Amino acid sequence: MFACCYNVFQSEVIKMIKIESFKTTEISSLPLVELMESVQNAPTTEFATGDFEEQIYWMGFKSAEELYVRVRELRDIIEGKRENLREMANIYVIPDGWTLQREMRGAGSTYYLLDDEGNKRCVIKPNDEDVILMNNPKHYGSLELEFWPCLPLYENVQTAVACYQIAELMGIEWITPKTELGIIDYDGFHLFGDDLPIEFRERFLANTELTSHEKLVSMQEFCSGAHPFDEVYHDHLAEEKPFLLDQHDYEAVMVFEWLTCECDGHMGNLMVLPRNDGKWGVIKVDNNLSLPEQSVWYNNVLAYFRDNAAEKLSLEMLDRIENMPIGQMELQLELLGKSESCRAAFLERCEMLKRLAAENLTIAEIEKEFNILGEQNAHRVHNCSSSSTDNTESGGRDEIS
Repeated sequence: MFACCYNVFQSEVIKMIKIESFKTTEISSLPLVELMESVQNAPTTEFATGDFEEQIYWMGFKSAEELYVRVRELRDIIEGKRENLREMANIYVIPDGWTLQREMRGAGSTYYLLDDEGNKRCVIKPNDEDVILMNNPKHYGSLELEFWPCLPLYENVQTAVACYQIAELMGIEWITPKTELGIIDYDGFHLFGDDLPIEFRERFLANTELTSHEKLVSMQEFCSGAHPFDEVYHDHLAEEKPFLLDQHDYEAVMVFEWLTCECDGHMGNLMVLPRNDGKWGVIKVDNNLSLPEQSVWYNNVLAYFRDNAAEKLSLEMLDRIENMPIGQMELQLELLGKSESCRAAFLERCEMLKRLAAENLTIAEIEKEFNILGEQNAHRVHNCSSSSTDNTESGGRDEIS
């Protein structure tokens, strides 16, 4: 847990951040190129000046009241998840002279905690400001209740914390930044109504009561010695230099991504650290799109580093897999509110990894099996979704006739 000192505020004990407990990791931009087209087709949270009713129409709502109902529904979901985890979370306040600075790159919402000298000390991500979510500050949000099959909305914080706990219980916690659950009340956090023209905002707030800036957040260590994976990789390509990855880190990240079923494993979500032998250590960052409710959408760019993938798992890693504390990891998922189907999919991957590791396969061969699992489940999800849509449309035509 983060070390803390105490301050009495409104008769409650508030845990203050003690920054010495953090290390360092810079989070690179989040391109999400493949998602942008989908996001643009969702009801947007971007407002322009003009007629309020016209703005509501372009957001996909028939009336202001319909909009207010949806906002209140999402507000209750967001606040409900925060309250459900309040007892597990540390409540933080920002020390005097310190500030939060929003990262302007990418489509999601990341804040850096800056000390009184402007140094980045940790990474903070609210549970309601990521891509697709209502309070996204960069106009990549939406008012959708569901978007991706098998990836529930408003669970990015719980997922990030759960992923770190899995790494910690596996004994490979060095390959992803330490991440803990927190609650912060900060006026600079973004709310949906902030995008409204001033002439409409009062009416909106009166009808939605969307005013609380107290948010469930993930608190992630900041690693100043690390570099964006994609930048270093492309620099090596441009200079025609070999880009060598540390095998110890590589296999640990691969195991981590197999267990969590990483759905957004592109280069932008990896960092590297220089090693004395000329190789690069690997750090996996931004685990928000992981732990789906079925083992689908698995995506891991590290699989393309064939020299590393051609190796077999080390004896040390085989021992970790053989003795991994599956029950403890499942319990942490349950405590963080992850669904029964999410936990079942996680258990499926654990058992699959144990079986494959015992077969003395290469990393590439194990990777192939996890890709097959993801593709099979993706087809199943797609077929179920298509069937549901067809039945709905058919039912609608029958009613009309």
